[in-house]
Amino acid sequence: MAIADAAKYLGVFVGPGKKELSWERPLAKVVRRAKQWAALGLGMFMTIKAYGVYMLSVMMFVGQLTALPCNFQEV
Repeated sequence: MAIADAAKYLGVFVGPGKKELSWERPLAKVVRRAKQWAALGLGMFMTIKAYGVYMLSVMMFVGQLTALPCNFQEV
């Protein structure tokens, strides 16, 4: 019987082995959405609005429970 040191609970990883697992999917989703919005070329105002609605909300869900990952500025 294998025992896991981390598990996903309500969208956030918990346990001693969680490390930065909670951030993997949200950061990938934010990067994907940022590329989609950049391809539209809508200008600075609409980009800022899109960031607040479509990207920041994804990160804040996990960010309220876990610290930022070490590679946050690289993404």
